[in-house]
Amino acid sequence: PYFAEAYWMDKRQYNSLLNASLKYGLMVIIPGMIGLFVLRKELITLLSGSAYIAAAPVLVALLFYPLFGFLTGLGNYGLMVKDLTKFTAAQYFVGVVLNIGLNLFLIPRYGAIGAAISTVLSFFVMAMTSLYRSGSFSAVNYKFVRLPQIIISAVLMGAIISFIHPTTAIWKILTLLIGGVIYFILLLVTRVLNQNETKLIRSLLFSFFKLWKF
Repeated sequence: PYFAEAYWMDKRQYNSLLNASLKYGLMVIIPGMIGLFVLRKELITLLSGSAYIAAAPVLVALLFYPLFGFLTGLGNYGLMVKDLTKFTAAQYFVGVVLNIGLNLFLIPRYGAIGAAISTVLSFFVMAMTSLYRSGSFSAVNYKFVRLPQIIISAVLMGAIISFIHPTTAIWKILTLLIGGVIYFILLLVTRVLNQNETKLIRSLLFSFFKLWKF
């Protein structure tokens, strides 16, 4: 509803909302992808046990699925407010057909990894078509989103935590927390967050700790 209201009432507000959604979504998803790649075996054993360690390659193959799924959803918001719902339906139909076709080709050759690749490629196609058709590409303010800085911060965080090899559940959880703190510091260093965003986060953290203390 916020996207639709902003689109019809104020195009500038709509573009600001679109860019904010893109930026904050990427700020969460990209470090998540890097952390999942670096700690894939540790996370599998933490959540499912050592019996499922063989699933690590499948997890790597699915690494870009959250990103493309998020971009597909973001593009679909643009399609919805422009009343292009028929295109959305057609896009998902093409995605399903593409997924089935890729599964028939890749699963006999690569098994579960082939199925994962099929899903990722299908969502990649849907993400690109929805973003292009909705005009979201042209609305992106790259100076505000700061994608290169987000990637650099996430990669550096991943490189640092790669030297940690946690074996117990407590250390695995602590490693995730350490990675989060490092990433947040790097966001500040690379100036991904502007002054207003930094003040907002400080205010939220202060409120959280105040509530926790109470």
